[in-house]
Amino acid sequence: MKGKKNTGKQPSAGDGGAVGETEDYKALLQRVQADFENYRKRVDRDREDSRRYANQKIVEEFLEVKDNLERALDNNGESGSVVEGVKLTLKQLDGLLKKHGVEEMNPSGCAFDPRFHEAVLVEEGDVDEECVGEVLQKGYVLHERVVRPAKVKIFKPREE
Repeated sequence: MKGKKNTGKQPSAGDGGAVGETEDYKALLQRVQADFENYRKRVDRDREDSRRYANQKIVEEFLEVKDNLERALDNNGESGSVVEGVKLTLKQLDGLLKKHGVEEMNPSGCAFDPRFHEAVLVEEGDVDEECVGEVLQKGYVLHERVVRPAKVKIFKPREE
């Protein structure tokens, strides 16, 4: 007989190259599978972020309307029916924004954080660290992302 007979035995030490090559391919396959799973998770996460924040531009425009309604309420020397109408409209707009994941930030008295606050005015005061003294324009977040930072007046420690 010219060919080898299959005896069902494991490869001998002389066949170590084939076994090592099989193990290498198996390890490579596992790495490729893990990389693909990580890629799939990252794509799913990016797709979810795109969906969640797709309306950010329109939210920014709604916030301008909300600011104007609040300014109109601040000038409450007008007739009662106009003020009442503006209050109802503002309440409706607040509900709409909340429904779509927009929340108002109230940084008054908080430590100044440039990720959430835009310093418009700075005054020296009797404080230990920079803090928000007055909110000049409210800030908003869409889910966890800042849509518009709060415009604030900050107090900083007096220089001695």
